[in-house]
Amino acid sequence: AARAVCVALAAVGFGLHVPGALYLLTSAFGAVRIMIPGFLYATSAYAYSLGKLLTATDARLEHDFLSYWLVLHVYAMNRLVFALLTRFNLLGSARYTLSILIGLAIAMPAALGWASFAFCVCAIVVFNLAFLAAADEAGS
Repeated sequence: AARAVCVALAAVGFGLHVPGALYLLTSAFGAVRIMIPGFLYATSAYAYSLGKLLTATDARLEHDFLSYWLVLHVYAMNRLVFALLTRFNLLGSARYTLSILIGLAIAMPAALGWASFAFCVCAIVVFNLAFLAAADEAGS
């Protein structure tokens, strides 16, 4: 029964949630040069957790389901951090972007290991290097 639930979750995730998340990327706001790679990273981590859920052995199913559940709840962490920043009126001009990054920093290491947020930072750096290189090429 647990395996069937995991297969159904992965089917819905890969069929609806991941494509929907990638479509929503076209309307990113906040500090876009941080949000786009962060959003791609979060969506990739979600797809990775779905893949792990599909391929998990019975011995690792509980662990991989917990990882999936934590990645799925990154959004809840984002909302919690945003609510706290709003409640105390902190960092108004960067509140949305910071809440997303702090939510990722809280949830991802618990779900995918301690180095997972470092991967997010690397994704942001690589995206910006590529963005600046493309902007330089377009300008010349």
